[in-house]
Amino acid sequence: MANIFKLSALLLAALSLMPATLAQDSEMTQMTQHDARRNRCVIPETIAQTNASALDDTCDAKKHTLSDWQEDNTPASAPMKSSAVLRGGVQLQNKLPRLSSQLSPGSSIDQAQATAALADRVPKEDQDNRTEQWRKIPRWFAGSWKVTEQTHTLSKDLVTGVESFPNRTDKLEVEYCYGDFADRQGDIWERVPKSGAWSIASRRAGSTGKSFFTKRLRVKSTDKQLADYLEGIALIQDDQGKILDTHQFASLHFIQPVGDDAYREEVRKRTYDASGNGTREDVAVSVRRRTQAFVDHPSPEIRESFCAYLHSKGLDHLAPVAPVVGKSGR
Repeated sequence: MANIFKLSALLLAALSLMPATLAQDSEMTQMTQHDARRNRCVIPETIAQTNASALDDTCDAKKHTLSDWQEDNTPASAPMKSSAVLRGGVQLQNKLPRLSSQLSPGSSIDQAQATAALADRVPKEDQDNRTEQWRKIPRWFAGSWKVTEQTHTLSKDLVTGVESFPNRTDKLEVEYCYGDFADRQGDIWERVPKSGAWSIASRRAGSTGKSFFTKRLRVKSTDKQLADYLEGIALIQDDQGKILDTHQFASLHFIQPVGDDAYREEVRKRTYDASGNGTREDVAVSVRRRTQAFVDHPSPEIRESFCAYLHSKGLDHLAPVAPVVGKSGR
C-alpha cells in the first residue's frame, strides 16, 4: 500500500458549552487513527469553515498495553460495555491535572517550552526513545478500513448537567490501516506508538492548531473487542506563538467486529478546561468497513525493528521470513 498522507483526521474541536459543531464531531471519529502513512481523511468543507475555537485534533492514536485488564467471556453479539469506567482501573476522570500557566490563553510559547511544560504528564517509558515496542493485534482488526459516516448519540454539558440526544449522522471519509507484520505463526503485530509528541492538527489564516497526547493506552485486546484510552491537550496559536485557546481531552474507544468485514467503534469523549475541570461529554458511533486485507509493511527498517524486538524478548523463532526480492508490499 502506498504511503497515505493523513490530513489531521480524528478531529478534536475546542469544545465549548455550545452545541456540538461538525468540527467537534469529527474529532470523535478520528482519535483512533494511526500514523500519517496509514490514514487519510477527507474533511467536509463545513468543518474547515468552523470558527477559530474549533481545533482539528487528529493525531496518531497510539497506545500502550495495560497488563492488568481482566478478560471477560461476553458473546460478541452482546452490546458493548461502554460505561465511563473500565475494569483495569481506566476511566474518564471527572477532573484532570491543571495545566501550567505557560499554556494559558494569552501566553506566548514555542514548541520546546510547551513540551517541557507537559513533561510530567508523559509516561517515563515514552520518554525513552531507545527501544521501539511492539504488540499483537487481533487478526480481525488487521488490514485497511474506511468509514463514511458517524452518528452522534449524546452531548452533555458537564457544568449544568443538561443532556441532549441528537442522533445526528454526519458524512465524512476516513481511511485506516492497522498492523505492520505477521510473525511465523501468523499472528499480526504493530508498533506501539508513543505519546509525548506534538502534531499539527489544523492550519488557518493567522493560526495553527496543535495537539499533544499524554496517554495512549490499550486497555483491552481480545478476539471480541478492543478498548483504548487517550488523553492529551489541544491548543491554538497565532503566527507569533501566542496561545489563543487551550483545552484538555480524554476519550474511551470501544471497538467490536461486526461480521468478517466491518467493525463498530463507539467513542466516549470528555473535554476539560485548562484548570482540569470537565466541561462537556460527547458520544459518537460509526461502522468501519474493510477495503483491503492485511499485508506486511514494505519498509526494511520497520521489519528490522520488529525482528530486533522479537530478539530482545527471546522470540527469534517468530521472526518473519525474509521477503522475496522484487516482491511488492503494500
